[in-house]
Amino acid sequence: MSIDRAELEAKLAKFEAALENLLLGDQAIKVDYEGLGTEFARPTEAGLRRQIRALKRQLGIGGSASRRVCM
Repeated sequence: MSIDRAELEAKLAKFEAALENLLLGDQAIKVDYEGLGTEFARPTEAGLRRQIRALKRQLGIGGSASRRVCM
């Protein structure tokens, strides 16, 4: 079963948004509503970046490896 390009692009957008939210600290990991709560596993930056790279490879974009430079 193959995934079409639109699905891959949608997944890529979701992973990129999740990475941005993680870096900005906007991701809720515990939600409580009227005494009912649930917790979610927080994604890791490395895991999100790995998925983004894999999706970009499948889409044939982002050919060069990006490197973060710390000063």
